[in-house]
Amino acid sequence: KFFARRWKCGTCGAILRRIAEPATCADCAAAAGFSIQPAPDSVALARLAGVTDAELGRGLIRASERSKEHPDFRTFELLADVDRATALAVALAAERFPGVSVRAKAGRASDPAAKAIVGALRPAYREDVDAWRNPRRAAEGERVYSAAEVFSMTFGKSGLESAFDDRLRGDPGRAHRVPRIKGRATEPKVDIAVADGATLRTTLRRDVQSVADGIVQEAPGDAAAVVLDLATGGVVAIASKSRDGYHHAVVSMRPGSVFKLATALALLESGVRADETVACAGRGSLPSGARYVCTHVHGAIAFCDAFAGSCNAYFATMAERAGPDAMLRACRDLGLDANPQLGMKGSPAGLDPCWGAGSRWYAADMAKVGVGQGKALVSPLQVAIAYGRVAAGGRSLVPYLVETEGPARAAADPSIARFASLLTDAARRVVVSGTGSGVRELGDVEAAGKSGTGDVNVSGTLNNAWFVAFAPASSPRYVAAVVFERVATQGASTAGRPVARLLAEALK
Repeated sequence: KFFARRWKCGTCGAILRRIAEPATCADCAAAAGFSIQPAPDSVALARLAGVTDAELGRGLIRASERSKEHPDFRTFELLADVDRATALAVALAAERFPGVSVRAKAGRASDPAAKAIVGALRPAYREDVDAWRNPRRAAEGERVYSAAEVFSMTFGKSGLESAFDDRLRGDPGRAHRVPRIKGRATEPKVDIAVADGATLRTTLRRDVQSVADGIVQEAPGDAAAVVLDLATGGVVAIASKSRDGYHHAVVSMRPGSVFKLATALALLESGVRADETVACAGRGSLPSGARYVCTHVHGAIAFCDAFAGSCNAYFATMAERAGPDAMLRACRDLGLDANPQLGMKGSPAGLDPCWGAGSRWYAADMAKVGVGQGKALVSPLQVAIAYGRVAAGGRSLVPYLVETEGPARAAADPSIARFASLLTDAARRVVVSGTGSGVRELGDVEAAGKSGTGDVNVSGTLNNAWFVAFAPASSPRYVAAVVFERVATQGASTAGRPVARLLAEALK
């Protein structure tokens, strides 16, 4: 920042509100025969700062008005957000700009397109001062700061700013002035050099993130969207709209039929043949006596068609046969047991706490879990990870948001790899002939995926409308998941087109 200073006459003590730095005021100078120091070269200053003469003039006017409002202040802002090279050039040419000084201030710059992910900053609190001034830091080989140095810092409040706060902050440095001639003129001496914080680059793609932000903002209520790169696990886009302050891409919620992927893996791992059929009458009783309701009367139906048509009778029956241990194992294989936060405010747990060891399972529990209700709770990011692992042939997909945090390429999980082809074929049928066949845009990107409608009230009038898909199905590159919360519509009709838009943008 540049500041316009005010000075006191050395003879009479009058306050001088001007840019020049005179030794005395005009009246005293005239009486003593002194000359007033000239004003700074405003044309050269504007050129050096990369602004117009008019912009610099407005800054001078603002500084003058501020000096009248606050006569006790010694400096007033002239230009803000000046880059370091320009500020240094002005400081080195101080004789050309009398009355103008350069002052450095710690700050952080980020891409506005990623504002929701980057998070917010906060000033230093008293507890920060106490912690950073603690003498015990010296015993641990760390620097002990002064209160003024701590108060000049900024701290991460949320998002990546908070998660990577130590790496982003840097060090404000320390200097003092050494008297030269009878204490009048001073020169600075640097004790600790200023150290810039690290520059972090996210895996987000501006074009895809912009589409994701637009999708969630168009939602009637809370919504979330996620896109992952299947080659690396990098988060290409992640967006949320919520009223509770949480990032709903990492908040656990009712998944509905998108959870049937976990049921499918559990029953296949349990030895159930893909051609074994279950009778669906639209509604009726399961072997345990629990009741089921399906959206259609599917008749005798086998695995692939049941997945494509989202048959509740089939998956509730098979969930009962597989049992809780097989279901929990499948969830862990798909990455549903942990919910990565990625530096965002969300739900730390992966599965509902009722899944814990020793928890009691009732007859109706497995029927509900098998179709994504009851104890089934997952986040949009977890859903994208699960379908991404299938699309990647069973390879473990670990999401990350900062390029330097990318994990090493993981080996394929043998459980998923064994059934990846069958599961991919079933997901492709969803788009070709199943619940997603009415969304033409999904066919345009050769998507394979699953719709989901998770009931969120007793009457079933409000749902979480889901769709998750990867594309192209023949050689998957990206996976996307979208959820619109508490809507009166179904998954495919609500979230299918948004997912297709995300995949089409990512594939460009």
